[in-house]
Amino acid sequence: EFLLFCGRYKLHIGPPEHRSQTTMVLRAQDLSEQTDYSVIFDKADKDKNGNLNRKQLIAIAASIGVDPGMFLKGSEKSDESISEGEFVSICKRHLGDGPPEVVIKLMQKKDQWERECNAR
Repeated sequence: EFLLFCGRYKLHIGPPEHRSQTTMVLRAQDLSEQTDYSVIFDKADKDKNGNLNRKQLIAIAASIGVDPGMFLKGSEKSDESISEGEFVSICKRHLGDGPPEVVIKLMQKKDQWERECNAR
C-alpha cells in the first residue's frame, strides 16, 4: 500500500524531475483518471450499430484531442468504419492503458504561482 498525494497522485520514487530554490517538479501517476474507452465509444455510437463511421470518428477524435486518421489507419477491416474492439485497442495503443503519467509542480512563493496560472 502507499499514501497518495492529494488523495489521487502516486508519486514516483527518486529525485525530482526539476528543482530550483523555489520550485520542484515531481513525476506521478494520476490514479483517479482511468479512461474507459468502451464508454467513449458507446456515447459516440449514436445509431447503436456497434461501429463508428467516418463522421462519428471525426467528432470523437476532436472530443478526445487526437487525429481521426489514427483510428482509420489502424482499422483492419475498413477505412470507412471501425468496431468497438478496434477502437479500444487503438486507443490503448496510442493513448495508453492505465493511469496517466503527470508532472506536479510545487511552488514556494505565491506570486510566482499566480504568474504561472495567469500565463496559462
